[in-house]
Amino acid sequence: MKPLVLASSSPRRKAILSMLGVPFRVVAPCFEEALPGGMDVERATEFFAEQKALCAVRELHDSGQSASVLAADTAIVLEGRLYGKPADAREAASFLRRFSAKTHTVYSSAAFCAEGSTKPAIRTSKTLVTFKPLSDAEIAWYIAAGEWQGAAGGYRVQEKGACFITRVDGLPSGVMGLSIFDVYDLLREQGYF
Repeated sequence: MKPLVLASSSPRRKAILSMLGVPFRVVAPCFEEALPGGMDVERATEFFAEQKALCAVRELHDSGQSASVLAADTAIVLEGRLYGKPADAREAASFLRRFSAKTHTVYSSAAFCAEGSTKPAIRTSKTLVTFKPLSDAEIAWYIAAGEWQGAAGGYRVQEKGACFITRVDGLPSGVMGLSIFDVYDLLREQGYF
């Protein structure tokens, strides 16, 4: 297998590709995440993953290189609002307060551009995550642990954040940032495997 480019610096995404035995190198995407006006928040992760993949393809092309590119994006939607990575601890705490005793939707999209292509194939998973009621003390404990940093919605399901989750309906790996099923299926369908 020829190494692909992972347009993400996420440790979890790197771990998932390594687990699948996919050789890769990381190229952090140059794409600035800004949702176009009028776009449904449910489509945001598809848009962002696609733009990250295309940005990485352009960067490779501009430097005289080519490779297959995989990009991804994960976000949370609750009551019509999109929750990405919190800017700071205060915002992360406000996210957790909003998620308390509610079910939110985690969208995780993967975009794959086969070498020489400029049209990404995209897969998106939709997972429902239900939080228990959270006390201020629990939120403070979690924020102090620092797991909120760099995590969509300000929590990590595969770490201490699991203490707050009473139910997951869908693909758990999608909540972690990259749906293993979708990536495997996408790479297989596109002839990478």
